[in-house]
Amino acid sequence: MNEKLDAIVKGNKDNRDFEAHEIYTLYDYFNLCGEEYLFYRRGYIYPEVWRSWVAGMKFYHDDKRIQRLWADELSSQSYYGLDISKEIKQLSLKPEA
Repeated sequence: MNEKLDAIVKGNKDNRDFEAHEIYTLYDYFNLCGEEYLFYRRGYIYPEVWRSWVAGMKFYHDDKRIQRLWADELSSQSYYGLDISKEIKQLSLKPEA
């Protein structure tokens, strides 16, 4: 999945619209992030592992096209309450253990 996500980010040089297969890859990633968030909130994932996961999400979220698509998706309330912007902000406030 990382290779596909990296290709999407690298393909953003011309700020073009996503192709259908890219959107499906991103939806798969968003779902995975939502599930990881749920497992973190339920205590199955250690906080330091979650911080690392958020750092990875931040990398993709920094892409403006992905950011817009993610915001649209999160507004559907279908990711177990994940608020990616809030998680990224908290990441920058928490010192490493």
